[in-house]
Amino acid sequence: MTHMDTMVPGTRRLIRARGKLRGWPRCDGMTISKSAYAPKKVQTMAHLTYLPLEILFCIVGYLSSHDPLSMLRCSKKLHHALEPVLYKRLDALNNAMYWACGTGNLATIRVAVSHGASVSTAYKIRRIAGPSRSPRAQNTRPKRAEKTSTLYLAAMKRRLDAFNLLIELGARLDDPSVPKGVANSLICWVSHPHQNWSHLPAFIGAGFHEQVRARNGGKLGLDVALMILNCEDFPASPLDLIQQLFDDSESLNRVYRPFETYSSMSPLSAAIWTNSRVWFEVLIARGANIHGLPLASMASRVPLEIPVFAAAYTMLKHRSTDMLQLCLDHGADINHHLPAIDIMFTYKFYTTMPLLSYLDTIDDGDDLVAEQLTYLFDHGALDRSNEAIVSGS
Repeated sequence: MTHMDTMVPGTRRLIRARGKLRGWPRCDGMTISKSAYAPKKVQTMAHLTYLPLEILFCIVGYLSSHDPLSMLRCSKKLHHALEPVLYKRLDALNNAMYWACGTGNLATIRVAVSHGASVSTAYKIRRIAGPSRSPRAQNTRPKRAEKTSTLYLAAMKRRLDAFNLLIELGARLDDPSVPKGVANSLICWVSHPHQNWSHLPAFIGAGFHEQVRARNGGKLGLDVALMILNCEDFPASPLDLIQQLFDDSESLNRVYRPFETYSSMSPLSAAIWTNSRVWFEVLIARGANIHGLPLASMASRVPLEIPVFAAAYTMLKHRSTDMLQLCLDHGADINHHLPAIDIMFTYKFYTTMPLLSYLDTIDDGDDLVAEQLTYLFDHGALDRSNEAIVSGS
């Protein structure tokens, strides 16, 4: 009787199954040497380290930009040998920079810049859209490269550490290779309170708002009106930062169109819209024009860029006449007349005034209408003797 015959039933079957799975010789009662149990060596990419560098570089030259990235993780020797070769390829260099800015990988950003990557721009690869929606047709469409800003990539993914590193390495927005549309989008994004305005100090400290204004002929910078409007939903407003913009000669009266549903707004109108007495007094003290700037074209139905019109329009919204009273106390005219055009319905020309702006906001059943109309008439609305002030003169 052999040793295999004395085994517990089922043990022989288990040993044979293990032998098949692991490549061992089958157990048939014969004595098996210790070396037979040794597993076979698995061939790995680490054996590429024994190749001459010339042959290794030749192999890498035939690979796509993604395959060598796996080879870099095999061993330190392969990493040091292939990294310079990999980053010599423009597509790999761009992909590394694009990925690192979006994921916040600071080490990759430094390596890519050290190998010649632009610290200000990267290319985004997109497939050209076509009529067919089938997955097979979409995969065969030609690709095109769209240049974007590395600062924009880091900001959109809220990678503040990568954003600060790019600034430290010398990224700029006035670089001619940075598309103007991308720079303008970055300004709008920074003007919103993402993560408690975390990107705004670095943006102002690096002077990016001045770079964009200089590139656009002084017509575009950080939008003070937009930031004040955003403070309505996010009370932790960056008052000190926005006052720093005033110190840098940022226009106190520059008109901005924040949303499709709003008319254009000046910073003073934005302070009125958000019912912020603090912002109103700061802007007036800095020299904001209570009459607003002369309009370049016909006024819209409600010219909110003129402070007194914005104050009249928001009386029911705030259920108060305080902002209108502030405007009147600082010299605004309650009968400020403007030539306007009704672009909503009739396209007819007419003369608008704050009273008409207020009437546009009235809804049925509002209990404050009579009281606020009395306030307007008591302060001279429709008084023919006050029609001298036209268009802010």
